Amino acid sequence: MTDEKAPSVIYKYKWRALPILWTLVMTSLCLFLGFADIPREGALIGLSISLVSTLIVLAIAWTLFLSLSDIYIDGDEITRQALGLTWQRIRWSEAKRLTIVMSKNPEDGHVVRSFVVEALKGTARFGSRRIAFQEREQEMAALLDALMSCVHRHNIKIDDMTVR
Repeated sequence: MTDEKAPSVIYKYKWRALPILWTLVMTSLCLFLGFADIPREGALIGLSISLVSTLIVLAIAWTLFLSLSDIYIDGDEITRQALGLTWQRIRWSEAKRLTIVMSKNPEDGHVVRSFVVEALKGTARFGSRRIAFQEREQEMAALLDALMSCVHRHNIKIDDMTVR
């Protein structure tokens, strides 16, 4: 390890407003269908349908929102942040391995690389022990360069499943 610090790199996903728009549309639909069912099934059933379906939509939207959260890499750690709040953090000194696999991008169906940084057991204090993200080819070049630089600098094992 050298004393040289890696530059800080931030990757902000595009289309982050999409989960918000989807949530508004789906929540409105759930409420409409639930309230439309009140005259036929009664208030308890209609309100129950509205409540349960809205909670399901909100859970899905939260998952989508977190999957599109910003990725920050610097010489000390990799983090995921949503609305300025860090919800995942792995320090490079606590990283166990970087796994690279091929996966299908659900946005366009192309096969892309997925990166998973895994922390040593019992070391992740914030969020989970794994930070995963899919490659966005040209947009993510600086982030991937910083990732590989930090991985090599800290002698983190690389499991590259893309080459066989």
